[in-house]
Amino acid sequence: MLPDQQSVQRFASRGKHRFLITKAGLLRSARRRRTAALRRRIGRHRVRRGSRAAVAIAQAAPQCC
Repeated sequence: MLPDQQSVQRFASRGKHRFLITKAGLLRSARRRRTAALRRRIGRHRVRRGSRAAVAIAQAAPQCC
């Protein structure tokens, strides 16, 4: 059982379960959005660096054949 679920069960008898479920969901979704944004940023940076390196290698390589 997840910590969020335990807290929901514990406070459900007091009528606070809806708030806890919503808050846990919002926190999780915000964390996912931050993680996804960071991965996209890292991916773009790698692609940019990789393409620059490929161009530099191609220009430096002697043309043969």
